[in-house]
Amino acid sequence: CDLYMTMAHPEESDVPQVDGIRVPPWLHYAANHMWLDASDDGVYHIGIDAFLARALGQVDRIVYLTTRGVCHPAAVLSAGATDYHMVFPNRVLVNAVNTYLRANPAKLTADPYRSGWLFECRPAPEGADARSGLYAGGNQATRWMQSEFDRMGQFVHTYAESSTSSE
Repeated sequence: CDLYMTMAHPEESDVPQVDGIRVPPWLHYAANHMWLDASDDGVYHIGIDAFLARALGQVDRIVYLTTRGVCHPAAVLSAGATDYHMVFPNRVLVNAVNTYLRANPAKLTADPYRSGWLFECRPAPEGADARSGLYAGGNQATRWMQSEFDRMGQFVHTYAESSTSSE
């Protein structure tokens, strides 16, 4: 719920940013722009980061491909005519999905780190660390987000050059 997410991380005013994209240091980030919030009580929340939220713009529909059990949590985000298959890279025990987002998918991109979470989970019974292979919050995540921002800028620049030269 929104209250839980607000109470879990009240210090959001000091969150690092990359070109206006918040990079909360308490989160762990996957290369596909999903985040994991691992709380001290063993409850995890998983969602998409603000970089992906900005790139997607308005999400029209969310379909959960996994809703419970030990799995790689997966959902399909529809933005315009494109479907984006989002799969968290590590196995967790999914307890619940944010069904509110089905009725109001705008929250996914408007508030990706609070009310826009996708999955509520716990560690998988086999004991695998859900943070394994993810970018740790803080400097590591901020450097990674900056490199993603730079990579996107280079892609757009290259695309613009190639479309201008083909005319």
